[in-house]
Amino acid sequence: MSSMTIGDWVTAVAAMVAAIASVYSAASHWRLRNRELYVSRLSEHLESLSAATHEVMCIAYTTSRKIQSGRFKEAKELVRENEKAQGAIRSLEELKARTRYILPEFDIAFQQLIRINSYLTHCAKDGDRAKQLVEYGNDLRASLDAVVIASMKSGEPPRQELVRNLTANAQKLKDYFENSGNK
Repeated sequence: MSSMTIGDWVTAVAAMVAAIASVYSAASHWRLRNRELYVSRLSEHLESLSAATHEVMCIAYTTSRKIQSGRFKEAKELVRENEKAQGAIRSLEELKARTRYILPEFDIAFQQLIRINSYLTHCAKDGDRAKQLVEYGNDLRASLDAVVIASMKSGEPPRQELVRNLTANAQKLKDYFENSGNK
């Protein structure tokens, strides 16, 4: 058995430090690559997501205003026959399917945004209820925007607090529609 000299120890320690640095560098590179991939996949849908959510909410707002002014028939026709409304809803449905694995947390948010204009047609004679539905829908859209912006900045899936807020806003819209009743 041979004894190690100080030079051998220094060489062994230097080799261990180099190995640890190499592993750390590889892990950092892997983490950076995953962030880039996540942002890339998310940004593919960013423009469509922004346009569809805002379009759906603009139509909901317009529908709500017609309901509040007593133009019930126009409000229902706006949602049912308006090509923009149907196009925005179809866009959200497609986004829901395409982003299911990238952003599984968005499922309930998409579901509720897809339904908001339908909810409005069910309360066509209650302007206060329509106004409240649009407010909850807008809160939902804003929380969806916050989650997307945070994910784009961090390059990672959204933080749990943002997901909880998004889910709570979606649930609030759904619960309000279901529990406020048709008058």
